[in-house]
Amino acid sequence: SDDKWGQCDDACRPARCCDEDIAVCKVLNPHLCEAYEIHCAIVWGDSFHEVTIPDPPRDLDRKCAGVGLSDDRRNTCDNACRPAQCCDEDIEACKVLNPSVCEAYEVHCAEVWGDAYQEVNVPAAPAELETVCAPGYSTSQDPNRSQCSDLCYMAKCCDEDIDACKVL
Repeated sequence: SDDKWGQCDDACRPARCCDEDIAVCKVLNPHLCEAYEIHCAIVWGDSFHEVTIPDPPRDLDRKCAGVGLSDDRRNTCDNACRPAQCCDEDIEACKVLNPSVCEAYEVHCAEVWGDAYQEVNVPAAPAELETVCAPGYSTSQDPNRSQCSDLCYMAKCCDEDIDACKVL
């Protein structure tokens, strides 16, 4: 009923940031999001599937060695990495039930998944960052929202998995 939907929506509202893009809203205590995500996905309009990733093949490193050299190597690696494709998708689309298995795949499959490791030097924070990105900027009506997003873009790597991005 609409009444129950409204109650659910109200209960999920405090954690809405858990479901937003980092450019819009950053959760400072993400460990609390999981309980909300399980129950609030229907209200937030998310639909994802849960997947258990199989152990990687013992020869994954050999199958993916030199993937940049030939189409055959790339196809062999792609086929070996396919069972773990969910490891490379956003949690909103695909939830891995055994994420520790993903690490072995991520090391060898990054090239075919388009996630080749990168190293970056993050610039010093701009002086206006604290003012422009003050709490409350994340509402869609706030004119500072896009300016804040632009200011934070150069440090985006700081918020990514170290397997994908290393800050020097």
